[in-house]
Amino acid sequence: ERLSQDRATEIHRYIERRGTLKPNRIESFGYGSSRPLKDELTDADAQVNRRVEFRLVKPDGDKPADGGGEWK
Repeated sequence: ERLSQDRATEIHRYIERRGTLKPNRIESFGYGSSRPLKDELTDADAQVNRRVEFRLVKPDGDKPADGGGEWK
């Protein structure tokens, strides 16, 4: 899970450096093998699981519900 978090952190830093979003508006998480999209039966399956997910935070400070990109 360390590699996954490092990947997420690096992309988060890249977005900050570009000035695309304010740092307090984005959160990044590395889940590693704890939240795979697919069982890793092939190299292609493993590649699908190597991903980064972000949650954008509303300007008023509200955060989306855990596990999804939608606000409730």
